[in-house]
Amino acid sequence: MLETTRALLPADLPGAEIIDLGQHSLKDLERAEHLFQIVAPGLRSDFPPPRADPAGGHKEDLERRIGEFVNRGLSSVFERFDLEKMESGRWLLKRHDDRTT
Repeated sequence: MLETTRALLPADLPGAEIIDLGQHSLKDLERAEHLFQIVAPGLRSDFPPPRADPAGGHKEDLERRIGEFVNRGLSSVFERFDLEKMESGRWLLKRHDDRTT
C-alpha cells in the first residue's frame, strides 16, 4: 500500500504488523512512492519485492530516454541523407550520392 493509505490506518492494528518496504519508483508514476505491507494471520505474506520501473519512473528520465530515441533516429537519417539549406531558408534532405539504399 502507498503511504497515503497507510496514513488512514489506525496506529495500532491488533494482530497485524505494518512493514515498511521503502521508496520505490513504480511504472506510470512521476515520483517514487513509499510502500508498506500489512502482515496479519490469514493474509498472504510471501510476496516478491515490488517491481520497480527500471527507468526510475521519473518524468525527467522519460524525457531523457525519448531524447536518446529521437537522436538515434536522427543519426540513422543523417547516415543516408545530407541536410542542405535552400535559398528560401527552408531545409532539404538529399540522399547521399554514393549510397544505394
